[in-house]
Amino acid sequence: KPTETLSNQAELNKANGAVLVAKEPSSNYLLSSLIDPLITEKRLQFRSKIGVEIDCRLDATSYGLFVNVQQTEFKRVLSNLINNSMEALEDKGTVAVSLAGQGAEARIEVRDTGKGVPHKILASLGTKGVTHGKAAGLGLGLYHAKTTLESWGGSLKITSAPDKGTTVAIRLPQAQP
Repeated sequence: KPTETLSNQAELNKANGAVLVAKEPSSNYLLSSLIDPLITEKRLQFRSKIGVEIDCRLDATSYGLFVNVQQTEFKRVLSNLINNSMEALEDKGTVAVSLAGQGAEARIEVRDTGKGVPHKILASLGTKGVTHGKAAGLGLGLYHAKTTLESWGGSLKITSAPDKGTTVAIRLPQAQP
């Protein structure tokens, strides 16, 4: 309706399950410069969870990795994945974010020591409307992450074992500095 405000339209889209992608242009970014500040932000956000640690691991192959992404959307994807891991931990455990180069790809992993995901649910995660472990979840976070990464030529893979944790692996093609 023409009289609806942008805010009202955003609420309608959210209620209808639409995933809105920012109109921000893609550009080449140094991955570590996107990840480091986000890890700091997440540590502050979850500082009240005393028994939980957020660890960031950068190895020798992680330095100088560039990817072509939309900065805001990349941060949104990674933030959501870290939030999912934090929710899986409850009051104790570790979320480890790692970055490494693998051939022509950059690989980011978000690994937690949480409760894991049952095998029968694991295969359908990332499908619109599929959620696990969230009473009010709409199944949009992983769907958004998967479709956004794929739009950049990347991928998202989830591996998990009940009571052992979950690993979300992101692969993105490297870009020129």
